[in-house]
Amino acid sequence: MEFCINSATVKSRWHEKNEDCFICNDKYIVVADGMGGEACGEVASNIAISTISSCLDGHIEEARSEDDIRKLMFSAISRADGEILRYVASHPDADGMGTTVVIMVRREDNMYVAWCGDSRCYYYDPSKRLCSLTVDHSYVQQLIDQGKITEDESFTHPDNNLITKYVGGGEDTCTPEFVSSRIEDDGSIILCSDGLSGYCRTEEIERELQSDIHGELPARLMRLALSKGSDDDITIVTLTPKMESSRPKGPIRSWFKKLTH
Repeated sequence: MEFCINSATVKSRWHEKNEDCFICNDKYIVVADGMGGEACGEVASNIAISTISSCLDGHIEEARSEDDIRKLMFSAISRADGEILRYVASHPDADGMGTTVVIMVRREDNMYVAWCGDSRCYYYDPSKRLCSLTVDHSYVQQLIDQGKITEDESFTHPDNNLITKYVGGGEDTCTPEFVSSRIEDDGSIILCSDGLSGYCRTEEIERELQSDIHGELPARLMRLALSKGSDDDITIVTLTPKMESSRPKGPIRSWFKKLTH
């Protein structure tokens, strides 16, 4: 089964620059959501993307087993953590900056996901429901797990922007998780920053996915997030089945953020 990769990103109207950064190709997708202020957030996410992509490009062909892939992804995240810490050491005004990271590596019909923070990876199997393969490393997720608030209440909780793990804070905060799953022939994958997931419920995202045509899913989801009041940077990358009967209206619309730091 062949898949199409499409993407979209936009900065918040409140930000001077987009603090999200991403990269995608037929082997892996990475999304990072920087924090620490206008300049620092952008720098952190760019460092993470450039470091992780360099590590994956150099060693992904050597990773044969699931455990090999997990170790490679964790090593890439750890290197990004170290690079951000080194940047902060030489730029004291950047103290406190960091970034979330979610990585999806695809190997034939299997996908492997590693993450640190609250950027998400969703998987959709038409025979089931849309689900998040990742669990947010956030304060409100802890409250949900403890039964103190519901998922619906998390959208309006005053501390819903607090994350408990991130890349750039050292070993105490940079503790990623990993999950693997099979990709069915008609399955779809969405990776995103919390500019989408922090404002849109799973069933709302699923409805847009079910009505998607001709690779317009990222743009549709972005419009959904904005309609729900998203005031954060938004980044969305989708991997959907390529339908042989479909005739694309034009070139795939992908917006790649330039990697600079």
